[in-house]
Amino acid sequence: MAELLIHAGHNEHKTVAELLAPRIFWASARPITRLVVDAVTARGQDEYARVASENGVPFLVDPMTSVLPHGAHEDNAWLRLPYANSAPTHPDSLLAAEARARLVREAVDLQVELGASMLIPPYFYATSSDDPWFGISRAALIETARYAAQAHPGMPIFPVFCGRIDHFGRAPAWASGVDKFIETARHVGADVVGMSLSPVGNSTSDKYEKVLRYLDTLTHARRLGIRVVAWKQGIFGAAAVAAGIDGYSTGMGKLEATKAADDARSKTKPPGGPGAYRGLYLDTLGHSVPFRAGEVLLSDQRIRPLIMCEDEGCCASWSNSLDKPLEHAVRSRARQLAVLRGQPHAPWRLTHVVQHAVTAVNVAKQANEVLEQAGEKFRIKTVQLEALRDVAEHLRRSWTRSASA
Repeated sequence: MAELLIHAGHNEHKTVAELLAPRIFWASARPITRLVVDAVTARGQDEYARVASENGVPFLVDPMTSVLPHGAHEDNAWLRLPYANSAPTHPDSLLAAEARARLVREAVDLQVELGASMLIPPYFYATSSDDPWFGISRAALIETARYAAQAHPGMPIFPVFCGRIDHFGRAPAWASGVDKFIETARHVGADVVGMSLSPVGNSTSDKYEKVLRYLDTLTHARRLGIRVVAWKQGIFGAAAVAAGIDGYSTGMGKLEATKAADDARSKTKPPGGPGAYRGLYLDTLGHSVPFRAGEVLLSDQRIRPLIMCEDEGCCASWSNSLDKPLEHAVRSRARQLAVLRGQPHAPWRLTHVVQHAVTAVNVAKQANEVLEQAGEKFRIKTVQLEALRDVAEHLRRSWTRSASA
């Protein structure tokens, strides 16, 4: 079964409860397979743990340890976590087993305190397999399993691999990078791993070769005998599932792209500035756009029929997508995965992705014309959609050739 993991943000617990409530006319009573909340948000809102528990959905708390190498601004809420420091943490300080064990204890105990039903070991963004942070992530994974077995027996572990795609996404580097991490995860008994290869999504560099390396690396990890979830990847998440992995995680109209390095550095900036990002998921594109841009498009009678939600169980009219954009985003993604699950073979799933991407490219070009005429600065990037179309077609042909050989 393909999984949809949802990263919920501040004050989104009521939406989560609505999504998990049984619906007679909805194909799936639980469009969310696992719920993920970052440690800062979970510490301030215990409703997430309660809603997940009441509905039997695994609840994960991201410990946000990837911020440690950079530190945080003195007014950032991240500093309220027990292991946080405003100053950057040097990797040498965590090479000692005692210091690393202390970090693991604090991170694990915090997750348990916040109601997590699965444990995410401390993890860090690494630029290469020679980066000390890669070794520390593997060591923290081992230490987490050891400590959990003693202090919290029976708690399953959900490791997150986090690294730069320009290194870890190349086949010659798999043996010293992805393979070693997966081997460690399997050794400690984990049956699933989140793969955060970064940066991927929403970038002009997301061309054919890069997208192909991304999907190849994910499916390679899957062939090593562990379930694989694309971590914080909405744009290429469904395609990765079609290619053979087990699911993906994203936000409700946000977290479409994997930007681990930027996320890790983000806490160094002073709090404030623009308000929280709002996105609107457009079914035809397979990803979200800024809410204002989506509102302009749905309000235009020329483009509306091409992008509106066609599932009356989700949105009875086009305006419902604007009224409840978070619910619409999750239900639409769950419906998309259900369609992929209904395809009996990988080539069929990939054909579906190709056809969807072909339509998305054409619609995106028309949508950009509407946005330009309306005076909106935002433009839908077609480079990802074009790369997705071509990579999925390549993979489909490769599957067909191998099956007939």
